[in-house]
Amino acid sequence: MNQLPHILITSGETKGVGSEILLKAFNSPSLQRIKAHWCILGLDSPQDFISKLDHSYNTHEFIAPTLVESLSPSLQVIQNNLLAAQQVELATKLCLNSPDDWQALVTGPLTKESFISAGFNVMGHTGLFKKLHGKSDLFMSFIGQKFSVVLVTDHIPLKDVEDSLTQKNFKSCFNLASELNSKLYDSKKTLAVLGLNPHAGDAGLIGSFEDHKLKPWLQDLGHNSLPLPPDSAFTPEVVNRYDLYLSLYHDQGLIAFKTAHGMSGYQMTLGLPFIRTSVDHGPAFELYGLNQANPRSMMDALLGAYQMSANKIEF
Repeated sequence: MNQLPHILITSGETKGVGSEILLKAFNSPSLQRIKAHWCILGLDSPQDFISKLDHSYNTHEFIAPTLVESLSPSLQVIQNNLLAAQQVELATKLCLNSPDDWQALVTGPLTKESFISAGFNVMGHTGLFKKLHGKSDLFMSFIGQKFSVVLVTDHIPLKDVEDSLTQKNFKSCFNLASELNSKLYDSKKTLAVLGLNPHAGDAGLIGSFEDHKLKPWLQDLGHNSLPLPPDSAFTPEVVNRYDLYLSLYHDQGLIAFKTAHGMSGYQMTLGLPFIRTSVDHGPAFELYGLNQANPRSMMDALLGAYQMSANKIEF
């Protein structure tokens, strides 16, 4: 018989909004209709979480994630003494070591400082995934209703971007983005590639990267479209022509994405042997305990992880 997807969840910072947005998500009709086995690690108060569920989930309390062999949906709540970043390590290792058992990981908001204080010398989730997976070609993508973006480079200073863009990592990212474009969208729209400099270099007047590197790389990949000028790539007239943008650095893609989507949309890591989605916002410590956090991005991340794992879509 076909098993339901097993999906791990880390709630993020213990004094952030992770537990709140998870509770609101699981109390939403859209999540209550889903048939999956969910497993949550790192909740502020597991018993309080369970008591506030307004849907009759088949709920279990365990000390470690456990496979459930059943066609009835279930919700596990894990109680352990691990730090928030260690919860991510545990969940990641389960997905890496047993991808047939644990198909997806959804991560709640967690600061980079939490990884450092837990003993991981990495800059956030993606850095930890690279360390545990032993693969550097992992890329951040952000999936939204209006458009999606993939980042060739992520959390590095702006002055280091051009030197970090190599033909090897650009090719890896381009191929994964092209795969995402074909699997995630029914349309045959071309993958949009942004230039690095204003006006995509303006024929070499504002930088040579586009003419000397980016255009030849695209030609080698069989991509015949020119890089888009970043300052006009997300205008209403242009954005309707694309579903997915390849952004060369973090803010180039994320400013436009977050402006267009607000608290909706979610992050996904490309290049892992399992599905990983996440909220596209931080822990919002200032909202802790106020019951004011918006769960939209967490709902989108959970739904995205379920849909891809249920349909066996991997990137």
